[in-house]
Parts: sequence; C-alpha cells; structure tokens
Amino acid sequence: MSGYSNLKRFISKFLVVLMVMSTLISWGGINVSGSFASEQSPEMQTVLKWKNEGFIKGDEHGNLNPNRDITRAEFMAIVNKVFGYMKKSGKVDKYVDVKKGDWYYDIVATALEAGYVTGVSSDKMAPNKIITNQEAMVILASLTGGYDKNNVIGIEHLKDANKIPDWSKAAIAKCIRDGYASGYNGYIHADKNITRAQSIYMLDHKLTDSRVFGLAGTYDLKGKAVENIEIHAKDVSLCIWWWRAFYYL
Repeated sequence: MSGYSNLKRFISKFLVVLMVMSTLISWGGINVSGSFASEQSPEMQTVLKWKNEGFIKGDEHGNLNPNRDITRAEFMAIVNKVFGYMKKSGKVDKYVDVKKGDWYYDIVATALEAGYVTGVSSDKMAPNKIITNQEAMVILASLTGGYDKNNVIGIEHLKDANKIPDWSKAAIAKCIRDGYASGYNGYIHADKNITRAQSIYMLDHKLTDSRVFGLAGTYDLKGKAVENIEIHAKDVSLCIWWWRAFYYL
C-alpha cells in the first residue's frame, strides 16, 4: 500500500477517535457561569490537584474555599507562584493603593515586572477588588503571548457578546480562539465574579497546555503541539497546520 494511502487511513482513524472522544466528554467546558464547584466537578478536582502539588493551601482552618470570590491581589499571588515569577518592578510605587507593608506589595510588584497586569487607572491597582471573569481573562490573554486589541474574532458565537465591554472584548476573544476559555452554555458572563475554583481551573489549562473548545467555529492551532484538547460543542473545526487538514466534529 502506498505511503499516501497509509496516511489517509491513519487520518481517517484519527478522526473517528476524535469524534468518539467528543461524544464521551461530559464536562461543560470551563465554567465561568458562577455555579458552585461540586466535589466531583473538574474545577474541584483541579483545586485538589493544585493543593497536592503545593500551589495552594487552605486557610487557618484548612478550608480551600473553592466557591469563594477571589481578589485581584489573590489572583496575582496564584499566578506568580504557579508560573514562577519572582522579579519585582519599582513601578509598584506609583499606585496609591499599594503601600509598603501591605501583604500584597511584593505580589503586585512581581506581577508588574512579569507584565501581565496593569492598574484599573494610571495610579490605582485595586488589589482588594473582587476579580471578574473578564479581568481574569485579560490577565490570561497577557500570559499567553498578548493580544491584538482590535481583533475580537471569537466572541460572535457567545449569547451575551453584546454585554462584553470594549476594553475586554479582544482579550476574551483571544482566550476563546486559543482554547483557554469557552464559557458555559454559550455565555461568558464577563462581569460576573470568578471563584477560586474557576480561577484555578482556567489557569490550569495554561499550565498544562490543555485546550477547550465549547463554541461553534473554526479554530486554528497554528501548528502548535498541545497536551490535551477538549471539545464540548457541535460544529467545531480544528485546523492543524502540521497536517494541513481540517477536522469537522
């Protein structure tokens, strides 16, 4: 049998495996809908994994508080630890709400040096503000190579796309295109608070180089090898350029 025929047969078998996998997966994608993380949910399983790996720890009572809201400073603390950021920026001193002696002073200084965060204004960081889904995704988009602020391709299939403010549209679109966020049942809930469990689950996709596609559309992985792909919607097409082929699931 020719090499071309062998390749065709291999690709056909691979497509069948992908289609079977897509029907077996029961998770709802990265859930940023505000629902609680149950003990068996993928969010909670990721929280427990991170605890075992030493990325997070419980409070003084040993509680992980997975369904609790998380502040901007707490989110930065997790990002710094998990991705190994240590260098600090002197730019922290320009923020009037971050003072030496605050528990988050070094955390914000490290986040600024890493380049994944900016203030809510030119002189305020709002470290104690509860972080929202869209703020978390702006950080995630920055962590994954930055984003074109004029490119909002990816949000058109969201049922609440019209509720996303202009300042976060491009970041949310990039997270969707790259497979780091997919919303829940077609909604992204941009202005809702994100919980500790949801934050950890979202960041874990970056840490483990896993992707999730929960909205109809064509996604181009641009030849990148990824560790894991989850598909949670019909009419998802993956473009894998190292095979120069499209896969219609």
